[in-house]
Order: sequence, then C-alpha cells, then structure tokens
Amino acid sequence: YDAKRMAARHLDHSLYIAFAPADKPKIAIAIIVENGGFGVEAAAPIVRKALDYYLLGKRPQDKERKDPQPLPKPQSDMALYRSDTEVKAPAEPEPGPKPGGET
Repeated sequence: YDAKRMAARHLDHSLYIAFAPADKPKIAIAIIVENGGFGVEAAAPIVRKALDYYLLGKRPQDKERKDPQPLPKPQSDMALYRSDTEVKAPAEPEPGPKPGGET
C-alpha cells in the first residue's frame, strides 16, 4: 500500500515477539505499537530494554530517561499528520487483469 496517501489510523501496527536466552528461555515477550510501522523501528527497541532489565537488571540511565534519542522517522512521516479528508483516491484506478488472461 502507499502509506503516503493513508490516514495515520490506517498505518500498520508494529509487532515484535522475542524470547531469551535462546538455549533455555526464561522470558517470552510480545509487543504491539499501534500504527508504529515497521517492527524494528518502533517495537524492537522497547523489547530490548525490557529484556535487558529482566535478564541483566539493567535500568535505563537517567540521561536516557530525560533526553532520549529520537527514533528514526519512517518514510511515511507526513502520513501521520493527514486527516481522512486530506487522503484522496487516485485519479484513475489501476486496470485489472484481462478476462481469460489469468494463469
């Protein structure tokens, strides 16, 4: 789909599932970030912090909590600010397959 022409509420959710450690898992975690886009950009960093805390006891540093680094912006960043009324259909629909031409 073309994310540039979609309203924010129609964008993909970001999903990520993990378990650790690999040989004898002690924890399994799944996360959904609504309308977050690609899982590696939005959901995976959250899962990583949760696993670091659970397995290593590592808490985010005070600096991280006060001044976090911004997440990389997805290419469809402008689509997040479009309303449903701004989203327009293409001028002409794409032609479908010709009758009898399917394989």
